[in-house]
Amino acid sequence: MQESSIWSVEQFKSDLGALILHFNSLFLSEVNSVINNPRGDRKNSMKALAVMDLVSINNSALRAIDEIERELRSNVFRCLTAYDIPEEQANSFIAQRFYPGSLKALMIDDINSTIQQLDELKSGAIIHLQVLENSSGFKGMFRGLVKGYTNPIDGLSHACGQGSMQTELATSVSHFNALAMRTGCSIDAVSQRLQVVVLDKWNKDLSHIL
Repeated sequence: MQESSIWSVEQFKSDLGALILHFNSLFLSEVNSVINNPRGDRKNSMKALAVMDLVSINNSALRAIDEIERELRSNVFRCLTAYDIPEEQANSFIAQRFYPGSLKALMIDDINSTIQQLDELKSGAIIHLQVLENSSGFKGMFRGLVKGYTNPIDGLSHACGQGSMQTELATSVSHFNALAMRTGCSIDAVSQRLQVVVLDKWNKDLSHIL
């Protein structure tokens, strides 16, 4: 490994912060509009979530971890040589402590947990979309007429906004919003965990040589 530039702690923090933000954005890209604007166009949001490519998100997240590992190795090398540690010794230390996959091994369970949460959100979006479709437009009007014909009391309740269809929709909205909130918390948690793991690895591993 050869690095000619002088190591800068401020540059390291800036570059690392940008990579962690990118990691976070990979999970948020598909769900950001739903989490930040739950009252937006729900049908279009649900349709987008229903076809969310979780394999692609997972692979992109793992590639982002690989990039952070490379950034760490590059900065470790520059930091050590800045302290007059011979290049051969620096490279040997990096091979032992910052080898490819070392960070991924610490993060894989957290990433899998977040992907699982996204999968639950995707399934919830499919169910919620079906409820939305059944409760609006011509289909919703037809269902309302049928319910009013077969159950006059329910039909009267519908007229007052308290019928079974409104209850079904309200329950579906509440359930999906709870799923979206849990997903947002999971995404925040995995990004915060990554930051903690990276800094902890940097501080603890470098303490063995500096």
